[in-house]
Amino acid sequence: MASRKTHNLVNRIFLGQDYEHVNSLMDNPAKYFGPIHRKYLHSPLDAVMVGIMFRDPKATIAALIHQQTDFVSTYLKKKIRKKI
Repeated sequence: MASRKTHNLVNRIFLGQDYEHVNSLMDNPAKYFGPIHRKYLHSPLDAVMVGIMFRDPKATIAALIHQQTDFVSTYLKKKIRKKI
């Protein structure tokens, strides 16, 4: 799972602002479910819902970026563990 700092940085690079509110919302279930929190708020349809909820089309893009950042982060961590 990517850190909040990483999520915010990636959003700043692609969208010009960190979208902290989107990242906070999407990672909120992690407090209760740990890494399996991605079952919640981590689908493309959920990203659309986030955009509607915040009334900001870029929030949808931020949510999609969040999802992909999590995916890439986990993939790379697994690859590194296999090499060690």
